Amino acid sequence: MTAMAAPLVSTAPQQARPQCCAPPQGVAPDLWLHASVSHTSTLRTEAGLLVVDPGRAQTSPSVYPATRAWSQAPWHTAVDTHGHADRALGLRAFLEAGERPQIVAQAHCPRRCQRDRPPHGWNTARNRRPFGSPTDVLPEPFDWPTVTFRDTLVPRGGDLEGQDDAAQGETDDPCSRWMPARSSRFTGDLVVWCAPNGGDPQKVPRCPVAWAEALERVASLGAEWLFPGHGLVAHGRDAGRTRLTDTARSLRVIVDQVLTRLNAGQSPEEVFHAAAPAPDRSTRPSRQARDDHPKGLVRHRLRQWGDGGTATRRISCPPPGQPRRRKLPRWRVGWRRSSSAAECCSNGGHGNGGASGRVSYTRCANRSRGAGAQAGCLCAAS
Repeated sequence: MTAMAAPLVSTAPQQARPQCCAPPQGVAPDLWLHASVSHTSTLRTEAGLLVVDPGRAQTSPSVYPATRAWSQAPWHTAVDTHGHADRALGLRAFLEAGERPQIVAQAHCPRRCQRDRPPHGWNTARNRRPFGSPTDVLPEPFDWPTVTFRDTLVPRGGDLEGQDDAAQGETDDPCSRWMPARSSRFTGDLVVWCAPNGGDPQKVPRCPVAWAEALERVASLGAEWLFPGHGLVAHGRDAGRTRLTDTARSLRVIVDQVLTRLNAGQSPEEVFHAAAPAPDRSTRPSRQARDDHPKGLVRHRLRQWGDGGTATRRISCPPPGQPRRRKLPRWRVGWRRSSSAAECCSNGGHGNGGASGRVSYTRCANRSRGAGAQAGCLCAAS
């Protein structure tokens, strides 16, 4: 593949500012990218079209005609890099038009979707909070994979030949697609162009250690093109390797601090307040905390290695003796400040400050500033 002029491509990922949405466009020869928050990549191969991450149900009616305007080749394969709603629920318009591709996913993907079906309403409510969308509804129909694999899948057929590698990361069902003839790696949400969401307390626990290992393994293989789940496409071997190792380092720095401090005999509260992201995080747009606060990952590791979460429930932020912050960072997820046990958001979170002067931060369902002011909350609006 040779580079093409496209606003979604970066050769210097360390300083490039994230961009997630753009009109459908050709990013590389025989590759069409539909970027609407998450990415849907369509490759024209000798065997037919390969679609990596069909996307959301809401975008399916626009992705299908845009894809067909670009190419009339038969649709051969769809790859779900994991089972999130912005990845695996965008097939409906294709299937209703009579397309019948094989649908590839890691073996945990259908099991995960079966697990999430009974509490569908709860999952919908939970997903509305961080994105500030009170009308967002998770679609119930799921287009089940026709081909699943446990560790590795090697598809055959001309330049369609590649390798799907299982991993663990933001979910327990991710995979990435390697296309050696194109020197291209499609990572899904292993890379999202911001600090990895490793400790979100509202979601199923992540796998930060295995996540870092998967990123380091992919980085060691080298790829001329790196297509992440969100954000800019990295072009150039050094650019792709930098993006992968930066994300792995974001995880390693915190995980290693927690483990080292626990082994030194520090209490969970001491570890929680001492562990911090890498010092250069604030200078790199691609490593800003957008989906999760770094302390979320610290809590995650303390629950895993410490005491199962018994002590971490009482940990407050900031540390005792430090002044309270009057303004919270504008993280995309909503965090609210509660200075007394009486203050409570509609999501059931309680503060534990009071006379001690400590401040507790919990997620807030009141995303608008008006609702936040009425509830006594400081919400970070998107």
